[in-house]
Amino acid sequence: EFGFCGWGEGEELWHLTYDILQGDPARPEIWTKLEKALRREFRKQDGTIMHPVIGCVDHGGHYSDEVNALSKRMGPYFVVPAKGRSTYGNALVDMPRKRNKNGVYLAMVGTDTAKNLLYQRLLIEEPGPGFVHWPRSEEFDEEYFKQFTAEKRIPKWTGGQKRYVWDNEKRRNEPWDVTLLNLVAIHIAEQRFGLSLDEPAQGSPPKETKKRSLAEMARELNDG
Repeated sequence: EFGFCGWGEGEELWHLTYDILQGDPARPEIWTKLEKALRREFRKQDGTIMHPVIGCVDHGGHYSDEVNALSKRMGPYFVVPAKGRSTYGNALVDMPRKRNKNGVYLAMVGTDTAKNLLYQRLLIEEPGPGFVHWPRSEEFDEEYFKQFTAEKRIPKWTGGQKRYVWDNEKRRNEPWDVTLLNLVAIHIAEQRFGLSLDEPAQGSPPKETKKRSLAEMARELNDG
C-alpha cells in the first residue's frame, strides 16, 4: 500500500492518491508494478506537470532485501528505505551521510516523535501551515479512515517514568503509516538536501535564500 502527497509552505499536506497493489511481495512482479507506479506524473490545473521528488519505503518486516533493491534501481535519494526506532524520544529522522553495506541510505525514524507530530497536525482546523487535506475520492473511504485512526496513545511505565506510546491494538493501520512515511520523506528532503517548500509564485521576486526550490530538487533527484 502506498500513497502520494503534495506539500506546500509550512508543510501543509495534500493527500493525492492512495493505492493498493495486489500480489505476493516475495515475487518480483509486485515490485515491478510498484516501480512503475512510483514514476507517475501529476498535472496541475494550469497544465504544469509535476513529478515525485522523494519517498520512503518501510524497511522492516521480511522484505528488506527487496526494498534495498528497489532503492538502488530507482535511485537511493528517490526511494529511501526507512526503519523505525523502538526507543523513545529520538529525532524524527536520522538520514545517514553514507550508504550502508547494502548500498542504500537507511533512514532511522523516531517513530513516536513522527506520530506525535502528525497527531498535532491533525488538530489544526484551518488550511495553512501544517494543515492536512484529503480529497473527495473513493480511495479515501470509510475503511481508509478506520485504519488511519486505528492507533491510540496509551500510558506505559518505563524505568520509573510514565510515557505515552502509540498502539494499534493489532488493527490494520497502513494509511497512517503511509502518511508518516511521507512526513519522514519531506523532512529528509528539507533537512538533508535543503529543499525549500517556500518557492515564490510565478512573477514574484525571488526570496534571498540558498535553499533549493521544489522544482530544482525534483530535477536533481530524478536525474539521480
